Amino acid sequence: MATAINLNSKTVSRHINAGFAQSFNDYVNAYRVEEVKRRLKSGDLTKLTIMGLAMESGFNSKTTFNRIFKQFTGKAPSAFIAE
Repeated sequence: MATAINLNSKTVSRHINAGFAQSFNDYVNAYRVEEVKRRLKSGDLTKLTIMGLAMESGFNSKTTFNRIFKQFTGKAPSAFIAE
């Protein structure tokens, strides 16, 4: 991202931290969780597993995905789907 906007990574991180009141990692993870939620609601679960959706949204491990998803939604992915 920093390269794309021709700034160094520390500058980008500082602006994200200030502008969004969260770390760059939290910003990215929140975006990924929102993408998974969107895809779960859109019916993509008929084509892929939850983990498949998570991996396509940028998560690389089931443990990390489950932890981050619960951190941002307060629910496990399966509980979110059951709503």
